Amino acid sequence: MPIERLSTASLEKIFKNRIKDPATCVVKFYSNGCHFCEALKEEYESIAQEFDDILFFVYNIDDEPSIDHIARINGVPTISVVKTGPRSKVSFLDDPKTPHEEMWYHPDDITKFIKKEK
Repeated sequence: MPIERLSTASLEKIFKNRIKDPATCVVKFYSNGCHFCEALKEEYESIAQEFDDILFFVYNIDDEPSIDHIARINGVPTISVVKTGPRSKVSFLDDPKTPHEEMWYHPDDITKFIKKEK
């Protein structure tokens, strides 16, 4: 499934439960100047191909550096799973205990997180 870049308005719709249809969305928060984010790009695209029933998105925090009113993130990259619909839920992947030296997150940890939260 292709990965779609979110606008700030679309991110707000997803995170503020303004989408009534049930869906599972994965959002990777990134920044243009983040070397971890750039290194994680291909792995994230590969992970997205593993799931037919999940929507994958990316959001560039450079578009809205003060996104605390939408999502409270500690830095980038950050991975979240959002379930929309009547029983909405937002989850964030914890920072790794031992970060991957190039990508911050280990790809297997991302996949396990998505499977657990979907």
